[in-house]
Amino acid sequence: MTAGGPGAIGRAVFAYVVLGLAVARGVANYLVLDIATGGVTYRVGDWVINYAGGFVRRGLFGELLFAMSPPGQPTLWALAGFQFAGYAVVLASVAGFLHRSGYAWPAIALACGPAALPFMGWDVLAGWRKEIIGFTAIALLGWARRSLDRRVRLVLVATAIGLFALAMFSWEVSVYAVPVMLLLLREPDGRVNLRGWPALTILGLSVAGGAASVLARGDLRATAAICDSVVARGLNQELCAGAIAMLGQPLDQAVAEVVTRFPLYWTYLWLLPLALLPILTTPWLRRNWAWFVATALLVLPLYVVGQDYGRWAHLLVVVPALAIMAEEPSDVASRWWRGGRTVAYTTLWGLPHWLPVGATWPLLGALPAVLDLFNQPIWSGP
Repeated sequence: MTAGGPGAIGRAVFAYVVLGLAVARGVANYLVLDIATGGVTYRVGDWVINYAGGFVRRGLFGELLFAMSPPGQPTLWALAGFQFAGYAVVLASVAGFLHRSGYAWPAIALACGPAALPFMGWDVLAGWRKEIIGFTAIALLGWARRSLDRRVRLVLVATAIGLFALAMFSWEVSVYAVPVMLLLLREPDGRVNLRGWPALTILGLSVAGGAASVLARGDLRATAAICDSVVARGLNQELCAGAIAMLGQPLDQAVAEVVTRFPLYWTYLWLLPLALLPILTTPWLRRNWAWFVATALLVLPLYVVGQDYGRWAHLLVVVPALAIMAEEPSDVASRWWRGGRTVAYTTLWGLPHWLPVGATWPLLGALPAVLDLFNQPIWSGP
């Protein structure tokens, strides 16, 4: 890949228009629908789970949020500030990679694909969830890998591990980040030092977070106490019916909820290879397929117990994409991605994060979003 070329400006404009439109839609909807109303959707409800009813899985972030911010609207702005900061780190990683690649078409396909970062904007309720924490930790390790200053690397690694600790005790699914984080910690000779303190800490946190998710799943008493604390905080009572109520859901009930969404949900599985195409066509995958498989094995169980099939595809795309972006642009070099094919791939389709029983498949993507500027919202879910 070249660092520029006569078409680089046009490609850069296209990439940033796609990313900018997606981010603008996601931010606008979040501020209007959640932040201005005291919180309505999972985009807030998932983050305010806390320890009001005792130690419970997924409660660390909410406990810290309530301890470190004033009640009412300031709590929501503190939450939004954290989320914005995480997205800013990830966006900076994406922009840096695009620039280093000379805005080559394969890099644009990887960065601007519908299941990559623009996922947050094509379905406007898809973003602002706790995977942001893990994404940020991975992006910081990517920065550390590229830094030439030893002290800067140490700070970035320590910060990433601290965020991973927060992630594991706020959303145990964050274990998805472990293989890629270990990969980004490898030595210059390609060896992963599992005896070093960063790797041992990451592995220890993943085990501890997993154990906490099993031993402290939550129950009706805990969810009632959490709900009371949220309402007493001056937030919207509607938050109690979302992520908080789901906290203690039995696994068999969770599986049953997934089963009821078939055959509609087969469409997600048919589109998954398409979502992964920018990764499947990379030289990076040929060298690091085992790490990708390890990531997939940690994410795939979510398809059995979780209804958010679009989010699970988002994880399978963004996690390896951030690892690729930490390396050289040549790691995405592919003759498969040309201008017309990349433009069509990044603009003509999208994934909803979730669908209710009996729904029809929504029209999503960059082109529908542009048309949506002159019409009513194409997709809005609960």
